[in-house]
Amino acid sequence: MRCGDRILEFNGVNLRESTAEQAAYELAKPTEKVTLIVQHDMERYREIAEQPGDSFYVRAQFDKMAFDSHEQMELCFRRDDILHIDNTMFNGVPGIEHPRNWRNDSS
Repeated sequence: MRCGDRILEFNGVNLRESTAEQAAYELAKPTEKVTLIVQHDMERYREIAEQPGDSFYVRAQFDKMAFDSHEQMELCFRRDDILHIDNTMFNGVPGIEHPRNWRNDSS
């Protein structure tokens, strides 16, 4: 395989419409034999290379306040705030949700 190859199927599982996270979980399953169907598509690779990962919104069900006011990167929110999870593959690791943008619905 080479950069720009798109995995269409992995061990008979169609990945054409899968999210990056779904595909990563499928590819991580233990197996003794791997069968791939791939297609080289450098143009498509360039289109998505700089795009953010999967994203979604969630409503906080609890308050999370900073314990140390010196920690500038710590995310604080209140119950019922809406959080935008903008990348479910933060640093290429599936399942680590990275809340970056948020707004307060309660004000």
